[in-house]
Amino acid sequence: MRNVLPRWGLDDLVPAAELLVSELVCNALRHGAGPLGLTLERVPDVRCSVSDGSSKPPRPTDAGPEDEGGRGLALVDMLAARWGCERGLPAGKTVWFELSTEADTPGPDETEAPDRQNAPWRDGCVPDGLVTPDGDWKDEAA
Repeated sequence: MRNVLPRWGLDDLVPAAELLVSELVCNALRHGAGPLGLTLERVPDVRCSVSDGSSKPPRPTDAGPEDEGGRGLALVDMLAARWGCERGLPAGKTVWFELSTEADTPGPDETEAPDRQNAPWRDGCVPDGLVTPDGDWKDEAA
C-alpha cells in the first residue's frame, strides 16, 4: 500500500487503504481458513481484495459501546466507495473494497455515503446477491 499507491499518484488513499486492508486481513485470520491472498488493483478506482479458504461470508454485527470488536465491516462500509464478497471457486471467498480516486467525492459527513445504497447487508445480501439473510450462499443457477 505504502509503496504502490504513491506510485499511482494516490498518496492520499494510503491511510484509508491500510486501515481497511488491516480490517479485512484480521477478519480472514480470525474467521477464515486456509491460505490468505491480498490483491491491489487500479480498476479505474483502487480495488483491494482479501481471499481466504473459508466459504462462510462475512456478517456485519451491531457492536455495543463496550464491545472490543465487531466494527470492522462498519468501517469498510463507511470509508469504501463500494465493497462486497464473492464466492471463490472451487472454495473460499474474496472480500473486496474499492476506494474512489475522485478528489471531489463527498465523504460520509457531506452527504449520505454512496455505499449506504450498496451496503452488503442491504436486504440481507451482498451487492452481488450471493448471500441469503441467514448468511448462507445462494444458488447461482438463476
